[in-house]
Amino acid sequence: MAEQFTKGGQEGWFYDRGYWGGFFHTYDNLQVGREWDKPRKVHIFLPRNYEISQEHFHFGWE
Repeated sequence: MAEQFTKGGQEGWFYDRGYWGGFFHTYDNLQVGREWDKPRKVHIFLPRNYEISQEHFHFGWE
């Protein structure tokens, strides 16, 4: 079952299917860049320690 959340003003869904390596976030209308850029649906696979890690993750288009 997915849980809805808001992060950075973006609404998303948290899925934890029990994979040892991580979990998924899905954003149905992720808005990046300028306001005229078209929102898009993205699925992000994050490592289990993402919230406590000191590592930074960047999107490929930044």
